Amino acid sequence: MDYPGENLALALHVADYLQTRQIVTDRRYYESNPILGENPTLKSVNQYFAYSAVFTYIAGETLKPEYRKYFYSALTMTLAQNVANNSRIGISFKF
Repeated sequence: MDYPGENLALALHVADYLQTRQIVTDRRYYESNPILGENPTLKSVNQYFAYSAVFTYIAGETLKPEYRKYFYSALTMTLAQNVANNSRIGISFKF
């Protein structure tokens, strides 16, 4: 990881993952990611986040360094919004 935004994006990815796992166990909430569907299984959440983490790493590494910062900045903003929205409606992330 050579760009500082990579670490922040990874931390937010983990927070989003943990929040999504909470959605699976707490039916007061529903998932808004159309790939996962409103009521995903724990298995589908685990698979989705594993695949997306690998894809994100590969995509970031394939980009030229001058574009990498834009990629991770956009990703960080998107993930931060997801985590903030989830937190706002009461979905926390627990380790």
